[in-house]
Amino acid sequence: MGFRIGWVDEGGRGGSGRGWKMKIGKCKLCNQERELLNKSHVIPNSFFRAVMDENNSLIQTSNLELRSGIEKPKKIFTGEFDKGILCSECDNNVLGGLDKYGHKVFYAGFASKKSSPEIRNVHNPQGSVYTIIKNVDYRKFKLFLLSILWRASISSRPFFKEVSLGPYEEILRKMLFEQNPGKNNEFPILIYMPHDKELNLKSINGPPRKFEFQNQSAYLFTINGFFFIYVVSVEKLDPSILEFTVNTKNEFRIFHLPEGKSRDYILRFLNIK
Repeated sequence: MGFRIGWVDEGGRGGSGRGWKMKIGKCKLCNQERELLNKSHVIPNSFFRAVMDENNSLIQTSNLELRSGIEKPKKIFTGEFDKGILCSECDNNVLGGLDKYGHKVFYAGFASKKSSPEIRNVHNPQGSVYTIIKNVDYRKFKLFLLSILWRASISSRPFFKEVSLGPYEEILRKMLFEQNPGKNNEFPILIYMPHDKELNLKSINGPPRKFEFQNQSAYLFTINGFFFIYVVSVEKLDPSILEFTVNTKNEFRIFHLPEGKSRDYILRFLNIK
């Protein structure tokens, strides 16, 4: 299976704009008074590079367009970034190190086969299809995914306006700064893979949407056509669900949405009619 989702940035997350600096202020991650970067990407810019078209543009859609069908999608030429939120040390080294590991997992960028993830597709008797990815560093990979949720919450960009973690924002900050991914049931993450030939889902990026998942608050991120569900909770989920999350067995599973049903599934998640 060719498992390639989407980012490659050998020099770090933010590209050439990463070195721009601005006034002294408090870094959102380390809480120290430092010189802050003028350009910190909320979702790593390199995440998008593999799905840019020949004009180096991306497709950005709204939840309304997802409901009605994407006929005239908006094209953008860079990912979402914010200014004055992170210092260079936290952006480049703490979060940048996690982003590099995320790149390796999704792009099979490991130096040796021994350290590369093991990938296998499964068809269960109920007709569901999913991909199992093993040999993944739970700490690094989960923190990488959680960092996207946290960055979206601290951002002032309109694109992320629905992401507001409240008291959980500080909990996540400490987890990221202390490099502590927590247990399986702490902020569990599910990933869905669409299969819709009628939509160019690979390059669709939509604003995160808050919704309810198993009676708990959750956020749906649409990135490069993949759907990431973050459950904002430290309560216990159904064990059958936790089995599919990024977990301490150093593996995770990706649900395959049925052909032609991807839009319907996502609208059902979001309760959009």
